[in-house]
Amino acid sequence: MRCAVITTAYKGPTECRGSRIVARRSDTRQRVTMSYRSELNSPDNHREAAKLLLDKLPDFASLSRDHGPTGTGYVFLALPR
Repeated sequence: MRCAVITTAYKGPTECRGSRIVARRSDTRQRVTMSYRSELNSPDNHREAAKLLLDKLPDFASLSRDHGPTGTGYVFLALPR
């Protein structure tokens, strides 16, 4: 089984919602959104969002370290079981 690529993106606050992080699996439409946690730094917020998505992927067991920032977030690899 291949790894799954998870990308995260920061979304700033709007009139109705606070800041948040969106994690998406690149080869499907699966995604999760979490509120930005001020007690965490930015990379840790992105990792937590990726972990939330990983919890919804039964074929994958763990995340690799982040593979660098993009313009708006980070890239992670979900490793198979």
